[in-house]
Amino acid sequence: MKELSYTNHVVPKLSVDGVAFTTEAVAKLDDKQLAHPGNLLAKIYWDVIEVLTDMLDILEAPSASSQVADRKHRAVLRHAEILMLRCTSLNDYLKKLLSACAPNDPKSGLEQCCAAIEMRLGKNIKVPINKLKHDGFTLAPIALTNGVAAVPGFVVYGPLPNGVTGPLSFSGKHGAGTPEGYSLPLFMRRVLALIFEMTDLARDQLLKWGAITPSAETAKAHNPNDVRIEALPALLERLNALPHHGFQGEHTARSPMFQVKEGTVTMQLIPTRRLRGTVKVEFQIPAVHAGSSFQMPYWDRQRSK
Repeated sequence: MKELSYTNHVVPKLSVDGVAFTTEAVAKLDDKQLAHPGNLLAKIYWDVIEVLTDMLDILEAPSASSQVADRKHRAVLRHAEILMLRCTSLNDYLKKLLSACAPNDPKSGLEQCCAAIEMRLGKNIKVPINKLKHDGFTLAPIALTNGVAAVPGFVVYGPLPNGVTGPLSFSGKHGAGTPEGYSLPLFMRRVLALIFEMTDLARDQLLKWGAITPSAETAKAHNPNDVRIEALPALLERLNALPHHGFQGEHTARSPMFQVKEGTVTMQLIPTRRLRGTVKVEFQIPAVHAGSSFQMPYWDRQRSK
């Protein structure tokens, strides 16, 4: 089990370490007119927590009909897109933060650290959100069920070669290595883990450069988020209770489990399970223009019309 935060602080450590930036580092941030990490990273973190809470509220609400269920699924995917944007915004900020604080040395490790942070986004966030922003793709609702468990998810769906519309994974240009479908519960838990992973990579580099001088007193800094801390354990229990089944291509991924233990956010990784038995695929086809053909997810192209 890995401790993600300081004791009595549930936000990323770099957010708390904002009070331990050296005078020189703070001057560099001010010169670049760049937000200080103490306030900004806490805001990003709590934004993500609130979006996750909204998603859980939508997923757990009863559905009076299939039409209501479909609308709920589409609504929760709009929130998933917001999570992707939060992660890419965090990546952009951390790169600027590191660039501002980096020593004037080509061997400082700046480029390697920025690359390592961006790599965390990879095929699960960076590629999908870029296709949504620039190429007219959408997050299309999909669900897998075997009569016992139901796993909601999404397909990154849009224009493919030869006038076909379908999952990004069928695009040889940018889709290589992307999953055909994404398990929504796994995606939600991954995003929360990413906030800690990305900021920890930046923090480690800043410590190497001496831009941060933390001490035992830093971790004891006043925590202004007492009310939110009280509500967090229940939110994490709800997040953990979502299915730990992955879609095809996701079964090698480990699924995060979170809890607040002695005032600290902890995480452990458990295997992602497969849905057993006869699995039914439910997919909402987005709008396609007249006369076009489309590729269904998890379906042979020759059988799609």
